Amino acid sequence: MFLIQDGHQAHTCAEPAIRRGDAAGIIWSLGDQTPGGLDRLLVNSYADEAVQAIDPQLYVAPLEDANPKKLPEHGLFKVPMKPRDFSAPNLVSLVDRIIGFQASHRVTHLIAPTITVGSMADRSAEVSANLAYTSLAAWGKRGDDRPLLISVAIQHSVLDDPDNVDALLDELTAYECDGFYLLMELPSRSDPAHASVRLESALYIVYMLAKVNEYTVWVGYSGLSGFVYRAAGAQASAAGKWQKQNRWSPDHWLVSGGGRPPTPRIYLQSLLGSLVIDAELQRIAQQRTDATLLTELLNGACDLAFLRERRFGGPYDRSELAEQLFSVCGKLDSRITGSVEEDMRRILDDIATAEVYLRRIREVGVEVDQGSERNALTIWQTAITGLGNRLGMEFNSQD
Repeated sequence: MFLIQDGHQAHTCAEPAIRRGDAAGIIWSLGDQTPGGLDRLLVNSYADEAVQAIDPQLYVAPLEDANPKKLPEHGLFKVPMKPRDFSAPNLVSLVDRIIGFQASHRVTHLIAPTITVGSMADRSAEVSANLAYTSLAAWGKRGDDRPLLISVAIQHSVLDDPDNVDALLDELTAYECDGFYLLMELPSRSDPAHASVRLESALYIVYMLAKVNEYTVWVGYSGLSGFVYRAAGAQASAAGKWQKQNRWSPDHWLVSGGGRPPTPRIYLQSLLGSLVIDAELQRIAQQRTDATLLTELLNGACDLAFLRERRFGGPYDRSELAEQLFSVCGKLDSRITGSVEEDMRRILDDIATAEVYLRRIREVGVEVDQGSERNALTIWQTAITGLGNRLGMEFNSQD
């Protein structure tokens, strides 16, 4: 199941993506919606059959230099909160407000509040566990049949340490709950070796929770990598309109000086990645060395106006580009069978095909800047192979 991660006006693309069947629903961001705006969006007719949940985003509250955006308007908690605000006696009323707020809206799933955990030996892990148990108690008193997902927000330092990963799983598998909403920090600028270890740990967490312990698992802010989490057993992954909705990190909530708008990209199933429209796709379209390359790369891409007209140079409709990303994520998601071995083998085959396309692109004189997703294919391949070795499974193609 593919879900849209709300943020930066992603809701403007939700209706067409859900109506087309590219996305099954949306995870709403309190920080990006006013109370009145959220109320209106939740009752739109297109959402009647859609999966809907609200990320309470309590993990922003402990950050001293956070940009809370619209979170204070909802009146659920203040930003920042002091450490004493997270003492066990104070959590009951805090959690009741957050759970009650979600329960009062037309959502299909509820998401428990949490804070970011940097180590299972930190106080943050204790507070996170207390929030989980308090949420389960609050939800149990309501007698509501809708599923409650326990939030888990972990920094990359947890994924770096096998002992931390094991301790996290020991904690989570003690919960009597419907499932989990996982937010895992995988920095985009890491070297491939470290990034592969972190992704392998993240996939292992998903597999152990979903396949071994049979919890429902959603992985938020996962972008195209959501395809890999789905193969590991996750029931849902989510991607958003801009990069910050496709890689989770508490740093994304810190006050910053802003920046330039993202470079317009087209996302392609053939590459399991993207191309810069004006600097890369245009040159591929203009070259005459490999006559079929452009057509093959665009196979399965959305019907975008600039592709029909071969009109480059912009301006490009960012909502249209976001819809195109959602379409690719939806197509990749639809290929998941539920068999970890089969799905991982398919991804490794897809990676090999994408690498052939990248070689052909280089051979016609175009160098691809993969932006924040640089080395993604190598990282995916190494992590998947490592997971297979850890689980004693054979993911390599038998052909």
